Amino acid sequence: MKQQQPYRIVVLYTCVMALMAGTISESVAAREVYNWTDKNGIANYSDTPPDKQEAQVVEFRETHLDSSRGTGSIPGESQPGTDTGDNANGKEAGPPLSAADARREKITADRTQRRETRAEIERMCAQHRQRLARIEPHRRVYYRDKNGKTVRMDDNQRISRIKESKKYIAKNCG
Repeated sequence: MKQQQPYRIVVLYTCVMALMAGTISESVAAREVYNWTDKNGIANYSDTPPDKQEAQVVEFRETHLDSSRGTGSIPGESQPGTDTGDNANGKEAGPPLSAADARREKITADRTQRRETRAEIERMCAQHRQRLARIEPHRRVYYRDKNGKTVRMDDNQRISRIKESKKYIAKNCG
């Protein structure tokens, strides 16, 4: 009798696991989920429609686990950062980003904007330094006007441009 007891446990365990697997696969296989709001304003979701109340069918797209990234992804859609340009062709956009992904994208966009701004400031600093090197040591400064004619810059213009360049350099070019 004692030898039959482990056998019974194994059979019982196998039956329970089979029932659970059947229940899980049946619930996973359910394709339609219904959404409705009850009289108290509470949103409800179920795989069966409510009695005497109109409900909307919620559609889910199938997903798979992308083992290389460890994230769920939708077949046929690109991952963040690998834009294929589908939106430019008028196709529907993917699911909205999670709060963390949206924050990461905002941080990346802000960082890119700061780099571009810093590059523009450095370019302007170099331009103002070149201007100072050309016009500060010389009293007579010549330049070409829009007609291509060589014209002498008067002293007031020269002093004004020197002050403007020095002010910009002091403020932006450490």
